[in-house]
Amino acid sequence: MLKKGEKMRKNLLCVVLLLASFNTWAGGGFMDIRTSCRNLKLEKASLRAECTAKNGGVYQSSIRLRGVHNKNGTLIYDGGTSAYSKFHVSCKDASVDARGILSAQCLTESSTYLATTLDLAKIVANYNGALVFPLKNLD
Repeated sequence: MLKKGEKMRKNLLCVVLLLASFNTWAGGGFMDIRTSCRNLKLEKASLRAECTAKNGGVYQSSIRLRGVHNKNGTLIYDGGTSAYSKFHVSCKDASVDARGILSAQCLTESSTYLATTLDLAKIVANYNGALVFPLKNLD
Protein backbone atom coordinates (compact mmCIF):
# COMPACT_ATOMS: atom_id res chain seq x y z
CA MET A 1 0.00 0.00 0.00
CA LEU A 2 1.31 3.45 -0.93
CA LYS A 3 1.81 6.13 1.68
CA LYS A 4 -0.21 9.33 1.25
CA GLY A 5 2.74 11.35 -0.14
CA GLU A 6 3.71 8.60 -2.57
CA LYS A 7 0.13 8.30 -3.78
CA MET A 8 -0.07 12.07 -4.37
CA ARG A 9 3.22 12.02 -6.34
CA LYS A 10 1.99 9.08 -8.42
CA ASN A 11 -1.33 10.85 -9.12
CA LEU A 12 0.48 14.06 -10.05
CA LEU A 13 2.75 12.15 -12.41
CA CYS A 14 -0.30 10.55 -14.05
CA VAL A 15 -1.90 13.97 -14.56
CA VAL A 16 1.30 15.42 -16.07
CA LEU A 17 1.65 12.45 -18.42
CA LEU A 18 -2.00 12.70 -19.40
CA LEU A 19 -1.65 16.41 -20.18
CA ALA A 20 1.54 15.77 -22.14
CA SER A 21 -0.13 13.06 -24.22
CA PHE A 22 -3.24 15.23 -24.72
CA ASN A 23 -1.00 18.10 -25.82
CA THR A 24 0.50 15.87 -28.52
CA TRP A 25 -2.89 14.48 -29.55
CA ALA A 26 -4.66 17.83 -29.74
CA GLY A 27 -2.01 19.60 -31.75
CA GLY A 28 -0.79 21.24 -28.57
CA GLY A 29 -0.25 24.65 -27.19
CA PHE A 30 -1.85 27.16 -24.94
CA MET A 31 -3.83 29.99 -26.51
CA ASP A 32 -4.02 33.55 -25.23
CA ILE A 33 -7.38 34.25 -23.58
CA ARG A 34 -7.36 37.75 -25.10
CA THR A 35 -7.65 36.33 -28.61
CA SER A 36 -9.31 32.94 -28.12
CA CYS A 37 -11.95 33.60 -25.43
CA ARG A 38 -14.91 35.96 -25.27
CA ASN A 39 -17.51 37.09 -22.73
CA LEU A 40 -15.03 36.96 -19.84
CA LYS A 41 -16.82 37.32 -16.52
CA LEU A 42 -15.76 37.22 -12.90
CA GLU A 43 -17.90 35.49 -10.27
CA LYS A 44 -16.27 36.00 -6.88
CA ALA A 45 -12.85 34.39 -7.48
CA SER A 46 -13.83 32.35 -10.56
CA LEU A 47 -13.24 33.34 -14.16
CA ARG A 48 -15.81 32.29 -16.79
CA ALA A 49 -15.51 32.59 -20.56
CA GLU A 50 -16.47 31.10 -23.90
CA CYS A 51 -13.26 29.74 -25.41
CA THR A 52 -12.44 28.46 -28.88
CA ALA A 53 -10.95 24.98 -29.26
CA LYS A 54 -8.52 23.82 -31.95
CA ASN A 55 -11.44 22.29 -33.89
CA GLY A 56 -13.17 25.70 -34.03
CA GLY A 57 -15.85 24.79 -31.49
CA VAL A 58 -16.65 27.25 -28.73
CA TYR A 59 -17.00 25.94 -25.19
CA GLN A 60 -18.18 27.46 -21.91
CA SER A 61 -15.36 27.20 -19.39
CA SER A 62 -14.61 28.37 -15.87
CA ILE A 63 -11.70 28.19 -13.48
CA ARG A 64 -11.31 29.06 -9.82
CA LEU A 65 -8.41 31.48 -9.55
CA ARG A 66 -5.42 30.50 -7.41
CA GLY A 67 -2.70 32.75 -6.09
CA VAL A 68 -4.45 36.12 -6.60
CA HIS A 69 -4.50 38.15 -3.40
CA ASN A 70 -5.06 41.63 -2.04
CA LYS A 71 -1.81 42.90 -0.52
CA ASN A 72 -2.50 46.23 1.17
CA GLY A 73 -4.81 47.44 -1.61
CA THR A 74 -2.90 45.93 -4.53
CA LEU A 75 -3.83 42.78 -6.43
CA ILE A 76 -0.85 40.44 -6.60
CA TYR A 77 -0.17 37.02 -8.04
CA ASP A 78 1.97 34.69 -5.90
CA GLY A 79 2.75 32.17 -8.62
CA GLY A 80 -0.36 30.09 -8.03
CA THR A 81 1.25 27.91 -5.39
CA SER A 82 -1.19 28.89 -2.67
CA ALA A 83 -4.76 27.89 -2.03
CA TYR A 84 -7.68 29.35 -3.91
CA SER A 85 -7.84 33.12 -4.16
CA LYS A 86 -9.89 35.11 -1.68
CA PHE A 87 -9.28 38.63 -2.94
CA HIS A 88 -13.03 39.09 -3.40
CA VAL A 89 -13.45 39.13 0.39
CA SER A 90 -11.42 42.35 0.81
CA CYS A 91 -12.01 43.92 -2.62
CA LYS A 92 -15.16 45.41 -4.10
CA ASP A 93 -16.41 46.16 -7.62
CA ALA A 94 -14.21 43.41 -9.05
CA SER A 95 -14.59 42.78 -12.78
CA VAL A 96 -12.63 41.52 -15.76
CA ASP A 97 -12.55 43.15 -19.18
CA ALA A 98 -12.24 41.62 -22.67
CA ARG A 99 -8.43 41.83 -22.45
CA GLY A 100 -8.37 39.73 -19.27
CA ILE A 101 -7.58 42.66 -16.98
CA LEU A 102 -8.96 42.12 -13.47
CA SER A 103 -9.92 45.45 -11.87
CA ALA A 104 -11.06 46.05 -8.30
CA GLN A 105 -11.15 48.45 -5.40
CA CYS A 106 -9.16 46.72 -2.66
CA LEU A 107 -8.98 47.46 1.04
CA THR A 108 -5.70 48.77 2.45
CA GLU A 109 -4.32 48.41 5.98
CA SER A 110 -5.50 51.99 6.63
CA SER A 111 -9.10 50.93 5.81
CA THR A 112 -9.28 52.84 2.54
CA TYR A 113 -9.93 51.39 -0.91
CA LEU A 114 -7.38 51.56 -3.69
CA ALA A 115 -8.02 51.01 -7.42
CA THR A 116 -5.87 48.14 -8.66
CA THR A 117 -5.53 45.84 -11.68
CA LEU A 118 -3.95 42.50 -12.55
CA ASP A 119 -3.48 40.98 -16.02
CA LEU A 120 -5.08 37.52 -15.86
CA ALA A 121 -3.90 36.78 -19.41
CA LYS A 122 -0.42 36.31 -17.92
CA ILE A 123 -1.58 33.53 -15.60
CA VAL A 124 -4.61 31.88 -17.25
CA ALA A 125 -4.68 30.36 -20.73
CA ASN A 126 -7.09 28.61 -23.08
CA TYR A 127 -6.18 25.00 -23.71
CA ASN A 128 -8.37 23.58 -26.46
CA GLY A 129 -11.49 25.38 -25.22
CA ALA A 130 -10.81 25.11 -21.47
CA LEU A 131 -9.45 27.77 -19.11
CA VAL A 132 -6.31 26.40 -17.43
CA PHE A 133 -3.27 27.39 -15.40
CA PRO A 134 -0.26 26.59 -17.58
CA LEU A 135 2.73 24.96 -15.91
CA LYS A 136 4.57 28.31 -16.21
CA ASN A 137 3.68 32.00 -16.37
CA LEU A 138 2.78 33.34 -19.79
CA ASP A 139 4.97 36.48 -19.64
